[in-house]
Amino acid sequence: MKHNPFSTRKTTPGKIPYHFGSEVISCRKYGDRFYNDLYSSLRTIDFQSQIVGGHGTGKTTFLIGLICYLENRKHTVNHISLHDGQRLLPRKFWERHIRIVSQFKIGAIENLPIDVLDGYEQLSLAQKIRLRLACQKKKCGLLITTHNPAWRLPVLLHTEPTFQTLQAIVRYLFRDQSDLEPPDENLCRSLFERHQSNIRSALFDLYDEYEKAASGFGLPPDP
Repeated sequence: MKHNPFSTRKTTPGKIPYHFGSEVISCRKYGDRFYNDLYSSLRTIDFQSQIVGGHGTGKTTFLIGLICYLENRKHTVNHISLHDGQRLLPRKFWERHIRIVSQFKIGAIENLPIDVLDGYEQLSLAQKIRLRLACQKKKCGLLITTHNPAWRLPVLLHTEPTFQTLQAIVRYLFRDQSDLEPPDENLCRSLFERHQSNIRSALFDLYDEYEKAASGFGLPPDP
């Protein structure tokens, strides 16, 4: 039985690999040049960096892959995703931060613990300052995603998806759907332009398009 290729269970961050242009980047390929180069850059800046981009441009998708890579390199990652209006970091985050820092042997940069925040812009100024000071002692790295560049934090990556990125994601979602017609290129382009490079919103609209045509494709409702 066919299912909507654009359902959230298939497109939520972590379900598909990060696409850099039309190239699929997999954290599971330990020797992947893309991640190796980024890792070298992170080492030179003491693992203090940020990923910058607008809504739906792939920040979280990329971050999940990078976390996978860092853990493969034996780093302990303290990861949290912040939601709209979440101004404070929870107590569990700070407890884990203290625990992993206390267990780290100074000078062992190869497995430096790293705090990872997805949605840094949600935090209050006081929380941002507290976090930055806690990590600047070089006993803990800091990696964040943010819509606008954070002050005095090196930028690791700007997520700027192209139309080719959307095309590559569509091909990936249809890789096992040979009996289902992929969306028209003109439709994909119009959605990409309408949403101003917001890949997530374009995928949401493609989901709606396939739900509308469900009777013709024989698709069951798919959350």
